Amino acid sequence: MPSLTSQLAARLAAFERGDDSPLRDDRTLAEISVLARQIPDPDTPGVPDTAGIPDVPGVSDVPGVRDTLGAPDAPGVAGPGAALALAATVLVTRHQLAGVHTVAGDAEGLAAVALYRRAAGYGAAIPDGVAVISAGSWETVAGAWAAAAADLLERAFHDGDAGSRDQAIRLLYAVDIVTPPDEIRPAQASNLAAALSARYEAGRRRFRWEIDEAVRFACFGTLPPPDADPEAASRLSTLSLVLNRRFNGLRDPADLDAAIDAGRAAADATGRAEPLRARYLTNLAMTLTDRFELTGRITDLDEAREHARAAVDGPMPGTDRVAVLSNAGVVSNTHAQYTGDPGSLAMTVDVLTRAVEACGPQHPLRARCLANLSSALVTRYDMFGALADIDTAVDAAREAASATGPEHPNLASRWTNLGTAARIRYLRTQEPADLDTAVDAARRAAAASADHPGARRTIHLSNLGTALLTRFEVSGGHADLDEAIAAHTGAADAAEENLDVTVHATALHNLARAHAFAWRARHDPAALALAQATARRAVARAPATHPDRPLYLTEYATYLLETPPGTAAVPSDAAGHASRRDSGRDPRREPGRRPPRSEVARIVAPRAEAVRALREAAGVMTAPADTRIRAARRLARLEAGMGRWGPAAEVLTGAVELLARAAWPGVERPDQEHRLRQVTGLASDAAAARLTDEEREHAVEPGEGVRATEPPRRGRAVELLEQGRGVLHGQMLDRRADLAALEGRVPALAARLREVAAGLDAAAGDMPLP
Repeated sequence: MPSLTSQLAARLAAFERGDDSPLRDDRTLAEISVLARQIPDPDTPGVPDTAGIPDVPGVSDVPGVRDTLGAPDAPGVAGPGAALALAATVLVTRHQLAGVHTVAGDAEGLAAVALYRRAAGYGAAIPDGVAVISAGSWETVAGAWAAAAADLLERAFHDGDAGSRDQAIRLLYAVDIVTPPDEIRPAQASNLAAALSARYEAGRRRFRWEIDEAVRFACFGTLPPPDADPEAASRLSTLSLVLNRRFNGLRDPADLDAAIDAGRAAADATGRAEPLRARYLTNLAMTLTDRFELTGRITDLDEAREHARAAVDGPMPGTDRVAVLSNAGVVSNTHAQYTGDPGSLAMTVDVLTRAVEACGPQHPLRARCLANLSSALVTRYDMFGALADIDTAVDAAREAASATGPEHPNLASRWTNLGTAARIRYLRTQEPADLDTAVDAARRAAAASADHPGARRTIHLSNLGTALLTRFEVSGGHADLDEAIAAHTGAADAAEENLDVTVHATALHNLARAHAFAWRARHDPAALALAQATARRAVARAPATHPDRPLYLTEYATYLLETPPGTAAVPSDAAGHASRRDSGRDPRREPGRRPPRSEVARIVAPRAEAVRALREAAGVMTAPADTRIRAARRLARLEAGMGRWGPAAEVLTGAVELLARAAWPGVERPDQEHRLRQVTGLASDAAAARLTDEEREHAVEPGEGVRATEPPRRGRAVELLEQGRGVLHGQMLDRRADLAALEGRVPALAARLREVAAGLDAAAGDMPLP
């Protein structure tokens, strides 16, 4: 790897040849910063004491040189004075290139003077006219630069001004360059780390050197040790944030573990009554959520939810109130999605609504809060089916997308939110305009994410493919089907490069659906084989805690049951032919090709495999009620078809017991009725299965003096019919339950329960009791 001095010399050489772009690159400042710290000050030789720096992956050599910047200069290759003079010349040239006076440009020019001073101390020749200023004179100058940088970063946060952030980065690099190599400025180092990591996260093109530099300065920010620094908690939280951003870019789990350790240390170092603790807790909660999504470890998600709850229940800093509420909402929404916990979902909608209300029309976080609220309302709609939720979700997503600039890094996500909400509403209302909006928004998201890394690109391509499949169902246009298969294939390819198994599982599930559509439309057995194999891979990739795993299992079983009669076997272990990236043309990815037997790891009977998949899907307690009911009905048909009426009756009985959960009393009466219409006939199917089972159970061989059958007990079948018929009536009766015992123990709670019941009755309208 080239040394730092050779890289700086190459930048100057390129400028002399007429190419000034290497000098304008801010990586130049990083190289000079590292070089300046390598070379001790001639007056006070030494390096900073780094014993207090946390054990962070990739920075064990702090304050050494990052591999992504350049190799250290070997002794004797270039004297320290010559190296410092070279770095100063590069800074002077950058200053001259600017052509206009800016505070950052002038700071770089003065930083060059500081390097020339140090070079002169080693006996190096310096240009005529350069004043050799004493080291002590730089304290005031560096303090002024740091204050100006802090103001610029504040403006960048509130106004979303990338130019202000870039100016702040240059100023803070100048501060670091003029700081003697045996000293550390923790506040400025931490601010520079936050700014560099924010630019890395926002960039369409992400540079490894930038996030590595952010980690290096975040580590400097943790010095001196926490017990000697009143601002230690803030800087530990910054270190956690920066490491989490590096994980999101590079997907190294060690970064995530170190981020969680730093985040916990920040929270522990802050008193419970301090408002800043809310910021540290939500940052820690977001990091724990990221690790849960990587590993599926439910304890991380539970801890994240508790931290988020503690943050919103305690005092919050005024400047960070919106960010705290928004982050807490994201965490609790993830908890609700994976656990089905209504309490987490209620918390999600509450805190995100508060976040939006706290945002003025021009607030820099308003679009983010609206997008998060839209996602939460979609989650609640999926669980409970309230039409008002999906209407509000579409409106919020549309406003968020419209308020996001064309260069914003989250533009694609905002369009994807709108596309998802509009498509879901179309499925409910069948309004063609919603389907058009869904496809248009998904196309915009795919276009805006063309240069995004794997996981982010996967989500947008999957959403496009799903919207196109929905339109294909309506129009039958095979161009939509082909484009959908291509989009889902691209999504699965992009996900395979990423460590996030949940994203990969979702992409594979969507690709399997696309192949299944092709099978049904074109009756091509190869498409069915691809659907089955890819669906099986999706199930294998989805962790047991994934909220959509029951859906994947149900769809996999459906594809298995579509195997034409006479087909002997189904490939059970997909060989990756449907989503494998290869440098050349891979014939295994051509539509219509059945995978060869060499790719089939084992053979399974389709019906038996489908039964196993549906049984697991129906038994996942945290899955949405309608998903479990759908799996149960399909499983019962299979069991009944094989003459196993007892298991069929048990499965359907469990499904009937889910009806009250499907028709959640917290939504409007029309929404409840809509959900119940989706499961029409469930109770009668359960009663019929129960009667058939009992008739078979009580049948006896006829003989002399013995009746041919004994009468079956029909009471349970009647109960099932009544249970299915009286779901809404039963809820009204429950609200009129005797509260005498509760009033005797907690009168206030009983009064509140009566008030809520009255409100629900009023919302439901007048309905006679049975």
